[in-house]
Amino acid sequence: MENAMHHVEKLCNILYVLLFGILLIVVMGSMFTWSFRMAWILPIFVALFIIYVTKKKRILKEEWCSVLWYIVYGACLVFLIAFSFLCEVAPSWDWGQVLESASEYVLKGTLDAKEYYARYTNNQLCLICMVTLFQWIRFVLPDANFVDFQEISIVISCIFVWLSIGMIYLIAKKVWGRRRACIAGMLAAGCLPLYMYAQFLYTDTPGMLLLTIQLYLGICIYKSHRFYRKLWLGIILGIVAGITYHIKVIPFIVFLAIVIALFLQKERWYQKCILLLMMCLTLGGVIQYIGVYSDQYAEDCFGITDAIKDEWEYPLTHWIMMGLNEKSDGGYMQEDVAYTATFETRKERTEENVRVILARLRCFGAADYIQ
Repeated sequence: MENAMHHVEKLCNILYVLLFGILLIVVMGSMFTWSFRMAWILPIFVALFIIYVTKKKRILKEEWCSVLWYIVYGACLVFLIAFSFLCEVAPSWDWGQVLESASEYVLKGTLDAKEYYARYTNNQLCLICMVTLFQWIRFVLPDANFVDFQEISIVISCIFVWLSIGMIYLIAKKVWGRRRACIAGMLAAGCLPLYMYAQFLYTDTPGMLLLTIQLYLGICIYKSHRFYRKLWLGIILGIVAGITYHIKVIPFIVFLAIVIALFLQKERWYQKCILLLMMCLTLGGVIQYIGVYSDQYAEDCFGITDAIKDEWEYPLTHWIMMGLNEKSDGGYMQEDVAYTATFETRKERTEENVRVILARLRCFGAADYIQ
């Protein structure tokens, strides 16, 4: 049995390296270049640079790495905030809607866009957090207005991004050591899209931080040899993953990957089962608690009742249906949004979405399923 698990673990590692290589090419192209062709060349130069620095010349001495990293990390926060204010844009799309709704509620005590939050329930918790933040700002600064709210939200969003970069450094340090962590941290600090996106306090920036925290906790659990330490870390991971689920679903996938990795780890079966059970129970409890709390808060404070939700809410099946639209490559598709909106109740929308999902799945070929 142990031999079989060892072979499965090796196979998973090989697949991970292959997938990581493919993703590295795509991500590097998005981070640093405008040309997709250049993206295939760039990882080679990055890899050669890392080998040169860490293996051959040893330019980065161990004792210099921490000093260099703290200098780069401190400068990174300054650049994030400065760049965000220099390139500040007018509120728009979902981020602008949440920002304006939270400001409206705190300043006027009303919320006009009830239908929007009934339809996009994933933004309810984001709105609640934003309202709470602005209420605290008004408590400290009684004369604060919309502009003040937006500027403070930019600073907080920059801090989320900055902490995410710091977590990347800590993750690399945990896995590879201080020297390589310094290089990984500097590469993360040089990722230009982070600076472009830092001003938007929406689900993405806290979601990125929660993702890196999950990954760090997962590595700590994997590398720990004490069962009770694993257990406590697993409970904390379950809490973080539960919060992540309600903030942004995509980073929640990391939790599922960690569960699979821990399941394949060579440990006593009963300890492994207890750990995974506690993680999943904690996760389920947090998801349930936050869901009930946010629904109750939305009804009591914002007036988003079950009747309004039944009339406007898009069920989970809508997003699955839209993700299977071959015209959009899994992204947003206005024709699907308009189609779902033609049905009057949540039940009708769900049933029709399921019908379309099954029809689209039947049209998929092997290549589409792999994609």
